[in-house]
Amino acid sequence: HDRVEFRKVISVSKPLATFLRQQAKHVQDAMQQQVGEELNGWLLDARTYAKEIARQKLEQARGVLVGAQETSGHQEDMIRVIRQNWNKPLKDIVDQVVAQRENVNPFETTQAGGLRSPFGTNESKGRGGGFALSNLDFTTLYRCRYLYSRLDKSDHFAEKYREQRGLQLKSDLERRVGQASGSFYDQISDSMERVIGFLIIEDRVLHTGQGIIELEDIHAMWEEALQVLLDRLHAWLESGKNFLSEATSICSHLALSCTVLAHYGLDIDPLKQFTHDSVEMYGKTLQKECTQWIGAICSEDLSRKLPPLPVSREG
Repeated sequence: HDRVEFRKVISVSKPLATFLRQQAKHVQDAMQQQVGEELNGWLLDARTYAKEIARQKLEQARGVLVGAQETSGHQEDMIRVIRQNWNKPLKDIVDQVVAQRENVNPFETTQAGGLRSPFGTNESKGRGGGFALSNLDFTTLYRCRYLYSRLDKSDHFAEKYREQRGLQLKSDLERRVGQASGSFYDQISDSMERVIGFLIIEDRVLHTGQGIIELEDIHAMWEEALQVLLDRLHAWLESGKNFLSEATSICSHLALSCTVLAHYGLDIDPLKQFTHDSVEMYGKTLQKECTQWIGAICSEDLSRKLPPLPVSREG
């Protein structure tokens, strides 16, 4: 009798187990679909905020450099005052130094950066009342990672995330802003800012995402982006198009970008070398153009048989 009852239970439990497995699969599929939609929304936000994040970080770095320059200038002024009053009593020297410092507007140093605003801090503040990185809701990404981990698919989520972010980076590098105006500065600065913003976001994910990406992933993505940027920069340098009018702006932007990238431990030597080569070429090109310009003026004077102007040595 007990055996008959046991067989009945088994015969009933099999359809129930099948039903439960089907329902569990439906729940998992629905959960994965919802997580996928949330992840896509976060990826879109990350791409939207990337450029603004980079611009605010570049402005922050610029402010710190200006503040450091001001601090160095104040120190030089202090040393000059001490040297000028070296033979006076110590109290008079101190009074002179204090008087010199009273003429400095403390708000200028604070706004410019300086020692009270070291690079890499105050990320909660910025233009428009808030640092752009704080506008990107990372909790959405963390929730997606957690749900995938509950489904025992953490590795699959990390792989999917890296794949999608890699595609976004390639798409950003393929953008050509400023082609209509012919300004290479607009093109390269737009690409550089998008890459910097992308890497800043990835750095935050690296330190808070619990294994979504690794440091090697960030370095690999930067090397890929760096190669594309260098190819475009060298092509522009070889073409010489608008070189004298845009070289200083491009080199200044690259130098500031290197300051930010170095803060995140990324290799900037190739960009520094390109900037060095561009500066040398700028000097040679400017010298050549000036020589041609002066030669043209002299040729015109000779053709018109203009008498030379008398020059007298003063003193």
